[in-house]
Amino acid sequence: MIGGGLGFSTSTSNSTVETGGISEAIGKTTSTTFDLTPKIGYFFLDKFAAGVQFEITSLQTITEDQTNTAGKFLAGPYGRYYVLFSEKKAFFGEVNFGFGRTGLSEGENNVSTSLFGWGIGPGFTIFSNDYIGIEALAKYNWVRGTTTINETVNTEVVGELGLSLGLQIYFSRVVSAR
Repeated sequence: MIGGGLGFSTSTSNSTVETGGISEAIGKTTSTTFDLTPKIGYFFLDKFAAGVQFEITSLQTITEDQTNTAGKFLAGPYGRYYVLFSEKKAFFGEVNFGFGRTGLSEGENNVSTSLFGWGIGPGFTIFSNDYIGIEALAKYNWVRGTTTINETVNTEVVGELGLSLGLQIYFSRVVSAR
């Protein structure tokens, strides 16, 4: 199968900075994201598909004293298990992992951060025909970003709930065992 989704999410995070073994809380950040997630997968077992996905994200963060914009790229494996309850409808559960980088523009400074994340959630597909599925996916995503500048390590952990709408093309349709 091949396809993808368009998503939106909002989150709140708390950041800390560690310098010389001393941690200091920076504060609260509110983020709004829009993402595009292309995927390609294969049905390895009956009703179980796995593959690779790419997440391309535009992010706006608002803190107490500034607003920043960023771009994020993650790539990694995903897996889905489908439960069909009619010829045209199916629920699925999805889990994914991703590794990547983000580039952040803060005024005249450009900062690069390494990322690790995972996501899990339920989805619903309506098959418009034997090959096209229109889907909705609600997921909890967790991402940890680490930035090192000189001896300063900044770690940010973000947990977010997101909703995406997408389209999948199935070259071999998920079929119920009747």
